[in-house]
Amino acid sequence: MTHKRTALDALISEEEKQLAYWKVEVNTRKGDKYFTVERMETIIKRLESSIEMSKKHREENKERKVW
Repeated sequence: MTHKRTALDALISEEEKQLAYWKVEVNTRKGDKYFTVERMETIIKRLESSIEMSKKHREENKERKVW
């Protein structure tokens, strides 16, 4: 049985794309004045945390059969 794609699934997918982008950028924008390495690492950590929480929430909802 497959579940329907939800807004949360779309959010997770989009954040995973953004995470992949920033993981590449952190290695290519080393001299950027605005997006410093520290700022990009903060963005990466926030995206990783958000994705983790969204996946946890999705699994909790599956267990409660909200979907």
